[in-house]
Amino acid sequence: MKRSIAYSAALLIAICLTPTAWAQSSADPAEWVPADALAYVGVTDITATWEDFQQTSGYRMMNDEIVKEAMPSMSMVATALEKIQARVAEALDVPVKDLKNPFTGPLAAYVRVPRGAAAEDAVAALIATIGDQTLMRRYYDNAVAKLKESADDHDAVSVDGTTIDVFTTEPKEEEEDEFADFDDDSDIDFNQPPDQIIEDVLDKSLSAESLPPSLALCLTDDRLIVANSADEARAALRADSRSDSLAETADYKALKGNLKRIGTVRMLFNLPQIIELAKAETDSSDADDLREMLQLVGAESLRSVVGHMRMGASSYDSKFEILFLMSGQRSGLAKMLSMDNRPTTPPAHVNADTGFYASINLNPPQIVNEVEKMIRQSNPDWADQMRAMLTSAPSPTGEGTLNYQQELIDHLQGPLAMGLSASRPLTPESVRMAIELGHRDQAALGRFLSKMVGFFTERDVRGTPVYDIALPLPGVMGNGIAVLTDRLVISASAAMDSIVGGSGGGLAQSNTWQRVARYVPEESWCVFYTDNRLLTQAAMDVAQSPELQAAAMSNMGVMMLQQMFAEMMDHFAEADETVAERILGYAAPSILTIATTPAGVQLTSVNLRPE
Repeated sequence: MKRSIAYSAALLIAICLTPTAWAQSSADPAEWVPADALAYVGVTDITATWEDFQQTSGYRMMNDEIVKEAMPSMSMVATALEKIQARVAEALDVPVKDLKNPFTGPLAAYVRVPRGAAAEDAVAALIATIGDQTLMRRYYDNAVAKLKESADDHDAVSVDGTTIDVFTTEPKEEEEDEFADFDDDSDIDFNQPPDQIIEDVLDKSLSAESLPPSLALCLTDDRLIVANSADEARAALRADSRSDSLAETADYKALKGNLKRIGTVRMLFNLPQIIELAKAETDSSDADDLREMLQLVGAESLRSVVGHMRMGASSYDSKFEILFLMSGQRSGLAKMLSMDNRPTTPPAHVNADTGFYASINLNPPQIVNEVEKMIRQSNPDWADQMRAMLTSAPSPTGEGTLNYQQELIDHLQGPLAMGLSASRPLTPESVRMAIELGHRDQAALGRFLSKMVGFFTERDVRGTPVYDIALPLPGVMGNGIAVLTDRLVISASAAMDSIVGGSGGGLAQSNTWQRVARYVPEESWCVFYTDNRLLTQAAMDVAQSPELQAAAMSNMGVMMLQQMFAEMMDHFAEADETVAERILGYAAPSILTIATTPAGVQLTSVNLRPE
C-alpha cells in the first residue's frame, strides 16, 4: 500500500511542477471518498494550489540562485525536484523540457480498511482531475507500456466500457521479512555527496524493483485513478454516485463548521477507527497495556483529526489549522490538552522589540494532580512515590523536609511565559530573555525561596525581593528570580532593575503583532510567536560583537542568539553581506496558537509574507 501511494504521489508532484492555466473548480473532492476512510488528503484545485505556492517566500527562496549557491540544503531540495522530474519524464517517455502538467481541479487521496479486514489489508486510491485529455492519454499510454515491461503480470479489466490496467508484481524474497519496512534505506550511504544520495533514494523508491504487489490504473475522460487493487479502482470509478461519502460525515462537516476560510488543501484522520484497528491487532497478552494507554490518552473522547492549509494569500505565506475533535467527558491527556483559554494578546509588559514570545496557560497544581491520577491508574506505587517526593523531600539544609506541594506548587498559576527581546543598538543590557510564571501569594513564595540555602542570594530591588542564582553554571550564573506581585520572573540579574520598574514597550500594539493576531483565535492557552527578521538580524549583530559574545555566559538571551547564529551558519557553504541581506529579505513573523474549543482542541499556525 505504501508503495502504491508513493508511486502515484511522485508521479503527480513531478508533473504538477509545470503549472497550467486551466479554469479553477470549487468541487469538494471529499465527495469522491468513502465515508469509512481511515485517512484522507484532498486538494480542491491543483492549479490554484500550485499558483498559490509560487507566491510564497519559500518558493522564491528555493529558486533564488544566490541563496541556492550559499545554502547546499536549499540547493538539495531544488536538485531533488529536478531529478524526480527527470525520472518521471523518462517513465513517460518524454523529454524533460516537454513535461507538462495535464491536471487541474480537484484531487483526492485516501486510505481505508474494508469492514472486517485487518490493517495489513488496507486499500488506497488517488483520484485526480484531468485538464488536458490528449496530453494525459499520451502520458498514460507511455506509462502503461513501461509498467508492462517492469511488472510480472498485466491484466486489462473492463468496467462499463472503461479499462482498468492492473499490474501485479511478486514480492522479492527479502520483503517477506516482517521487519523489511524498517530497513528499506539500509543500503543507502548518507555520507555521500547530496546528489548521489538523491540518486540512490530515487533508485530505491522509483525503480522497477520497488513496484507494489498490486497497482491499478484507470483513465477516463476527465479523471486519472490510481489504486492498489482493481476493486478499489472500480469503486473509485463510481465515486460520483456515492451515497455515503466522507463529505457527508459529521466529522468532515465539523472541519467546515469550526474552521473558517478553508484552504485548498484539506485532511482527515479517523482516530476512533485507528484505535479499533490497534485493538484488533493487539495480542491478548498486550491487551491490558493497550487498554491502560488508551485510558491515559482519554481515547473515549477522541474523534477524528481534521485540518486544512492555505498558501500564498495576499498577506501571509501559509496558514495551517488542525482540529482535534472531541466529544463527551474529556479525561487523561485529552483533558490535560483542554486547558483554559486566556487572551492570545501578550500582556503590556512584553517589550515591542521581542523577537520570540511563548505563553502556556499551565495550572501547576491541576497538572500535578492529573499526572498523578494518570500514573495511579497504571502503577499506584509510582504515584505514591511521586506524592512522597512532592510532600516530604529533604531540605537543602539537611534538616527536616520540605513540602513542595504546599509551599510552592499550590501557590503557582498560569501562564508560563518566555520572551526574548533585542533592542538595537544591541548591548548586553538590551538583549534580555525572561521566563515568567504566575502566582497567587508573593509572601509565601519569598519564604520558600529563602529556605533554598546555597541556591540563591537574596537582595532587594525597589522593594521587590530578588533571588540571584548562586550556582556557577553556564547560562544560569548571572541570573536571578524576581518575585513580583503577580508573577515570578527569571532573567539576567543585571536586567532586574528594568524588569521590576519597567512597563514594557508594548508588543501587543506593534504593527508586527497586529499583522499576525488577525489570523489566530482571540483566546488560546498556548502561543508561540516569532519575529524571524528581528531574531536573524540580532543573531548577526551578536556574531560581530566581541562585547556581546563575552556576555553570553551570564545572559541567556545572548547565548540563545549566539547558538541561533551558529546553527544558521551550519546551512551555509559560504556567506557574505549579500547573502545575509538576501536571507533577511525572506524572514517574516510567524505565530502558532492552541485553543480549547467546544469541538475539541484547535491548533493554528500562520507564516506571514515578508514586508
